[in-house]
Amino acid sequence: MASSMRTRMSSIVDVFPESPGNMDFRTMARMMGTACRMKAARRTGIAGAAPKCPLRETNRLEARATSTIVAPNAEPRVGTAGWALPAAVRTRFPEGGTLLERYAGLFSCVEINSTFYRPHRRATMERWAASVPDGFRFALKLPRTITHERRLVGVEAALDDFLGWTSGLGAKRDVLLVQLPPSLALDVEPAERFFRALRERYDGNVACEPRHRSWFDDTADALLCRHRVARVAADPVVPGGSPEPGGWPGLTYRRLHGSPQIYRSAYGAGALDALAREMHAPRAPHWCVFDNTAAGAATANAIELCERLDELRSAAPRGRTAAAASARLPTER
Repeated sequence: MASSMRTRMSSIVDVFPESPGNMDFRTMARMMGTACRMKAARRTGIAGAAPKCPLRETNRLEARATSTIVAPNAEPRVGTAGWALPAAVRTRFPEGGTLLERYAGLFSCVEINSTFYRPHRRATMERWAASVPDGFRFALKLPRTITHERRLVGVEAALDDFLGWTSGLGAKRDVLLVQLPPSLALDVEPAERFFRALRERYDGNVACEPRHRSWFDDTADALLCRHRVARVAADPVVPGGSPEPGGWPGLTYRRLHGSPQIYRSAYGAGALDALAREMHAPRAPHWCVFDNTAAGAATANAIELCERLDELRSAAPRGRTAAAASARLPTER
């Protein structure tokens, strides 16, 4: 687990061996996508001339290895699917306010799954956004009409509708989660059309959770990279899948559903320790969403992970602590 981001960052080093270490995150993200496309072209024979490296053309003398780059705005975010406050841990949250307000007093993000089942009023989104701190962010699952019923085909109007009412979250709308049905195998042409249509409408973070083995090869990785889509690192791992994040390396998005009993089992100390080490001082935005909510384990696990990140932050050199702190402490309103 700990080597996954270094492996993905090596895509840049392979393609752009010279690059300034003080680049901003947008520049690094563009280079990540270009590196993915170029490496995929070498593997799969995708047509097209390799783009020139803009950094080589601008500043060779100050170039140094990208392995030293840390994106200045990278931050770990820890939260749960929904904002339930189980009785066993309710006293850990601030008193007063709505459940969401109390939840956002401790965590910096939440994943909304109800958007998969039904549309919400824009006014509801606006109310949610107004009730959380400025630094808080929402992830939203795409409707099942798009992913499960129409299976990504002919969904432009549905995307427009979804993005319309979710825009009520404003800048606090962050990750769009595209969870695919287990029966949906990779079909490159309709997948390309879908992600192109989504990217024409939305420039923020996108994560895809495929559940068919065909989405875990080089062809799928290249497709996701072309559209700046991260492949979710999910637990339990689907048959033929991978426990590691994939696709675009500019975002890591983990969904922990509970193991061995999906949606119910809590994660133990060893798993949380390893996860905290992986998430500490990330090179790109790193989300971890606990979805083991059926027996209330998700909230406790998220608190325990935040505590571990706090411990690592306290032990880290002074300049590396700000990102880890944001996993638990949103910006004040």
